[in-house]
Amino acid sequence: MARRTEICFQEILTEHMDDAAFAIDKTGEIKLFNTAAGALFGVSRDVALNKKIWDVIKIQELNRLILDAARNQESSKIEKVVIIGQKIPFLIKIFPAASKSMRRFGAVAIMKNLGEYARIEEALTNYVDDISHELKAPLTAIKGYVETLLDESYFTDPDVNRKFLQIINEETNRMTRMIVSMLDSSRGSETKKDRSSANLVEVSKVLKCAVDLFAGVAIRKNIEMIVDMADNLPYILADEDSLQQIFVNLLDNALKFTGVKKSGKINITAFPDGKVIKVRIVDTGIGISAEHLPFVFDRFYRVTEGDAALLGGTGIGLSIVKKLLDDISGTIKISSELGAGTSVTVIFPAFLKH
Repeated sequence: MARRTEICFQEILTEHMDDAAFAIDKTGEIKLFNTAAGALFGVSRDVALNKKIWDVIKIQELNRLILDAARNQESSKIEKVVIIGQKIPFLIKIFPAASKSMRRFGAVAIMKNLGEYARIEEALTNYVDDISHELKAPLTAIKGYVETLLDESYFTDPDVNRKFLQIINEETNRMTRMIVSMLDSSRGSETKKDRSSANLVEVSKVLKCAVDLFAGVAIRKNIEMIVDMADNLPYILADEDSLQQIFVNLLDNALKFTGVKKSGKINITAFPDGKVIKVRIVDTGIGISAEHLPFVFDRFYRVTEGDAALLGGTGIGLSIVKKLLDDISGTIKISSELGAGTSVTVIFPAFLKH
């Protein structure tokens, strides 16, 4: 009775495991084959039992490992990562099976799908990359303004100094909100920004803040920023910080690619067009060749030739912009000519504030 109970417990355990488990005797005949193994190899338990391992599992390397463990008296526990199917990694653990008299009579294999762990690791890496990229722009601007304030020979006007300090304060507050949002997300209180965090936002106000943020950078790079915003622009339904991130990323790109030329212009316009608002940023920078243009929104895509290759970066700025625009039903269009500059237009649904 005790032996029967032990076998029953073992069957329950193996049948309810998430990992695939199977066992063979020294002849290669399958003596245990749980439901997870059936799902992995596309064979039911009833069909697999008492069949030879090579007739059920068509993976030569896997069969060789478990057969060696079952037949070789000197073999010990084996751990190995194998790739199965659609390039899915599995950790396989093989345990030689022996009787109480230590006579080898087979081997047991347990296979854990590592694909889910890889997806979690990739998501975490992407999350850290996104946050690092978003913190970079305000930190760069703050550093630039602080250096300017420390250089007393550069600006001595108290009003200008106060404006710089206000920008530093605003960007510090924005970074604080980003960090709080990150912490909320890690605690599970918020998975992503959505329409519930959106408000009717003044485009002109947010765009002006983004332009002011890069004013010092533009001066140092000898780039003229020209802003032309229509009066009484409609509102955008968005999270203000996310909208700021969109403009900051686009202006950062324009300044970076125009700065390579040591001087240039960036024209920034905002105007209503029917039921939408269009914000256009046109630079006189180095431009993007036609072959690279279709891929600029791909995550981590970077040009690896010419002047653009010297600028560094992670290649995630435009992918972040695209995602943020998707969240608020916005779109983006880019046209460019190598050596002649780039034009970026972002289009938002317009809302009237009652």
